[in-house]
Amino acid sequence: MSELDRVYAAVDLGEGSARVLGFAAALARASGAELIAFHVISPGEQEDRAETPGDSRFVDVM
Repeated sequence: MSELDRVYAAVDLGEGSARVLGFAAALARASGAELIAFHVISPGEQEDRAETPGDSRFVDVM
């Protein structure tokens, strides 16, 4: 089995997202990989974000 360099997780931070991030984090930790999480947003949420700066730990993707 080869080692992973990166584990990617794309979530909308809705119901079930914590489970997805938890699984991705456990996989990354077990393999010594870097965890990269993407926060997938809707166009309406993007407008809200323009008024309020977002969390810089996430990369917003439409």
